[in-house]
Amino acid sequence: MRNALIVVVLLVAGVVAYNTMSGGGGPLSDDQAMLEDLEYRFDEARKKMSGAGRSAGLTGIDTSADAESARLEIERILESAQKLAREADESMRPRAERLERTIRDYQNQLR
Repeated sequence: MRNALIVVVLLVAGVVAYNTMSGGGGPLSDDQAMLEDLEYRFDEARKKMSGAGRSAGLTGIDTSADAESARLEIERILESAQKLAREADESMRPRAERLERTIRDYQNQLR
């Protein structure tokens, strides 16, 4: 019986240690959730922009509306990332600033 109790205690300690080290186990803060949403939206807008250019090149169809829609979405994401970088807590600020730089670099590549 004593050995079984020791095994259970060690398993629980292992799970707690794993969750602590991996950053998992807890709910996301509002800033984390917003940042993950912005990263996802940026990735989707980038795919849409790339797809519009590819479709225009392959088929000759005018896809400027798709490209403009993606460009405007990227602008909105950049504004949100800038706001988050200013208002986020210290732990999230570097990640928000990194997203902001990534978006600006992408915009510069498009010009």
